[in-house]
Amino acid sequence: MAEAPVTGKFPVSFDEKALHRLCEIYRIAELSFFGSVTRSDFDHTRSDVDVLVEFLPDTPAKGYVWFDRLSLFTMEEALAEMLHCKVDLVDKEDLDPYIRDDVVNSRVIVYMYPSEPCLLRETGASYGSRPGDSRSTADKAPDPGETVKKPPGSAGTVTQKSKGVKKLDLYLFHMRDDCRYLLQTTAELTYEDFAGNRDKQLVVGKLLEEIGENANRLDPVFRESHPEIGWKDVISFRNKMAHAYRHTMLYSMWRNKEKIPELLAGIEALIRETAVPEGKRD
Repeated sequence: MAEAPVTGKFPVSFDEKALHRLCEIYRIAELSFFGSVTRSDFDHTRSDVDVLVEFLPDTPAKGYVWFDRLSLFTMEEALAEMLHCKVDLVDKEDLDPYIRDDVVNSRVIVYMYPSEPCLLRETGASYGSRPGDSRSTADKAPDPGETVKKPPGSAGTVTQKSKGVKKLDLYLFHMRDDCRYLLQTTAELTYEDFAGNRDKQLVVGKLLEEIGENANRLDPVFRESHPEIGWKDVISFRNKMAHAYRHTMLYSMWRNKEKIPELLAGIEALIRETAVPEGKRD
C-alpha cells in the first residue's frame, strides 16, 4: 500500500518516509528546501525545487562526481521523480560564497539525521523548521496526509521573497571577480608569452567564457537599460569560445583581455548603483 504524501507544508507533495530512506542511502546529515519552493509565489511549472544537502562526516561520495553510483547526479534524479518536478540539488560545500549566508539562514529543514522525531525534538530542530526557530518539544512532524495550518510567519510555512543577494547582484559580482582575476593572472604577460603558454590560454579563455555567461544570465531589460556596456559583444564572444573555436582565436582572446579594464570599470559602477550594500542584507 502506497504511503500518503505529506501535504500542507510546501507547494509540492512527497512521501516523507521514502525521502528519509533516500537520505539514509546517500548518507545525508541534513536535507532542506530553499529558494522559491519555500515562498508563496512558487510555480512548479516555471521553477525548480532547490534542495540543499549536507553529508554525514566521512562520506566517501560527495558532490557531483562522474561515474559514482551514489553521487548527487543520481540523487537529483531520484528526488525529481519523487517530487514530480525538476530539482536543483546543491551540496552545502558547493554553495556560492555570495549567497551562502542567505541560503543557510532561509533554508527549511525537511530531514535531519537520525530521522527519529524524538531526537529532532531533543536537538531543538524539527520537520519543516528554519534555523533559529524556537519550537515546543510537542511540535513534531505531521502525520502522513495531515494538512498543517500555521499562523503567518511561523516555522515551516512559505514566506515572501527574501531580500538577500539578488541574482542580478550575483551575476555582476562574478563578472567583477573574473575580470579582476583575469587582470591579475596576466599582469606581466606579453602576447608572445601568451601565444606560447597553453596554461595561460586555458585560464584566459575560461575566464572570458565565464564573463560572457554571466552577462547572458542578466535580465535582457537590465542590459538594455545599460547600453554603455557592450553586452552583445561580450556574450557573442562567449558563444564563439564555447563552440570549440578557442584554439584558433588567440589574438581575439588577447585583444578582449586588453578590454577588461574598461569592462571592469563599467561593472563596478553598476554594482555601486544596483547591488544590495554589504551589511544591509537580510
